[in-house]
Amino acid sequence: MSFLAIDIGNTNITFGILEAGNSVAEARIATKTPRTSDEIRWQLNHFLHDFESSSKIEAAGIASVVFDKTPLVHRAVQDALPEIQCDIVGKTVFPKITITYDPPSAVGVDRLCNVIAGMRRWGTPLIIVDFGTATTIDAVDSEGIYLGGAIAPGIETSLQALALNAAQLYSIALELPPSPIGRNTADAMRSGLLWGALGAVDSLAMKFAMEIGGAPRVVATGGLAPILCPHSLIISEYVPGLVLEGIELICREN
Repeated sequence: MSFLAIDIGNTNITFGILEAGNSVAEARIATKTPRTSDEIRWQLNHFLHDFESSSKIEAAGIASVVFDKTPLVHRAVQDALPEIQCDIVGKTVFPKITITYDPPSAVGVDRLCNVIAGMRRWGTPLIIVDFGTATTIDAVDSEGIYLGGAIAPGIETSLQALALNAAQLYSIALELPPSPIGRNTADAMRSGLLWGALGAVDSLAMKFAMEIGGAPRVVATGGLAPILCPHSLIISEYVPGLVLEGIELICREN
C-alpha cells in the first residue's frame, strides 16, 4: 500500500507517493499561483491517475510552511480521497524528537521532517542541508536532540534579489560556470551564487561538526543539491524528497 505525502513549500506544493518508505512518484505545482481547493483536487487527481495510485493510497500527510494554503490542500485531499485519514504535521501529528530551539514551535516543519527522515537513514549525529527557497542547515547531536541550525537566502532567492535590485544584472540559468573566476557577467553571477553558496554551506557545516563532535554525517536535499554536492568538501550524500519521507514517518509513528 502507498502513502500520499504533500509538502507545501514557499515555492512549490509537492505531491509524493511513497512505498516502503521510498518516494516512487513526485509532482509539483506552484505555491503562489492562486487556486481553489477544487483546482488543487483536480491537480491531485491527475497526479494519482498518472501513477494509477488512487486505489492504493492508505493514508496521507501534509507538512506546510505556508499556512493559508494548508486548509485548501487538506480539503482537496479529503475530497479526492474521502476514505483515508490525512494528518497535518505540527497540528494533528507531531515529530517525536527533543528540540532545544527557542521556542520549539518556531522550527519549520519541513526542517523537522528532513531531520526525522535523516535520522532513520543515517542515525546520529547528523547535519542536513536543504537547498530550497531558503538554504537551511540543521544539526542533530549524538543523542538525537535537534539543536537548531542556520537559515540563509536560497540560491534562486538570491538571484531574484540581484536581478530585481541591481540595474545591470539580470536573471540567468543556474548552472556551474566553467571556472570560479567568471569571465562574463552571467558566469560571474553563477560563480557568486553557486560557488559562494556552497562555500558558505561547507564552512557552516564544518563549524557545526566541530561543535557537535562525533564526526556527524553531512547530507543534502533540495532542488539545486545535485549540482553542488559533488563539489562539496563535506557533504557526503544527496537524497531527493527527504521531506516527503519525513512526513510519512511522522504520520505513521503517531
